[in-house]
Amino acid sequence: MRADLHLHTYYSDGAEAPLTVVERAAASGLDLVAIADHDSMGAWEEAAAASQRTGVRLLPSAEFTAYEGGAESHLLGYFPAPPGPAVQEHLQRVQALRRQRLQTAIARLQKRGVRVEFSQLPCAPACESVTASHLALLLVQNGYARSMRAVWGRYLSNGVVPAFPVTPKEVIEVIHAGDGLAVWAHPSRRGFQRRLEELVALGLDGVEVANGRRGQQRVRDWQAEALKHNLVMTGGSDWHGEGKLGEFSVSEELVGELLRRLGW
Repeated sequence: MRADLHLHTYYSDGAEAPLTVVERAAASGLDLVAIADHDSMGAWEEAAAASQRTGVRLLPSAEFTAYEGGAESHLLGYFPAPPGPAVQEHLQRVQALRRQRLQTAIARLQKRGVRVEFSQLPCAPACESVTASHLALLLVQNGYARSMRAVWGRYLSNGVVPAFPVTPKEVIEVIHAGDGLAVWAHPSRRGFQRRLEELVALGLDGVEVANGRRGQQRVRDWQAEALKHNLVMTGGSDWHGEGKLGEFSVSEELVGELLRRLGW
């Protein structure tokens, strides 16, 4: 089995429609995928219909955002079936908070003479979850910087984009309320051990030990830590539309325990 359990669509900051993502997954020989949009599960219906047509299995999921102590954490929620009201209400609340924070960031930039408007954000009409990446891309498109990296250093650092009050504890509890498993997405090398222990104490269920954007340098170390704490392991490309979908995949050997715990 070839799986990719971390994909994005234009319901958050991905470039493609759910239908396109699933069809590309099928064409590349993937057997199991998870669309994990940022604080959104809006892609589910379209992706599920495409899953039935193509035969690619689709695992319900989302990438939840949390803040605590000035640090941002992303937690992948994987569910045995599309979750109920507790999860959906949380996602809707965070989507509203995301809109508010970007409106605040744009107001701060306007005071510095940056001429951009919230209505100009390069989002698909279906987008439910606007992100700072949308704002960074707008600034590049309007000529304020030559690259996304330059935008972050010049315009979006020093608290321009505010955090919002959603803690890792709250996110893990919401995922569990939907009968899901909470997995730490693309862990940072810096402070990994300390952060892992903090999240485990809050009820963390797993670690994304293989991430297409992080490379393979720490996979074995993180696998050992996951086993030590009895955590499930996952992996995914973190694909947003760049490159060829399917070039990165993980095996059933890696994600089998996750699937077993979900009853899959």
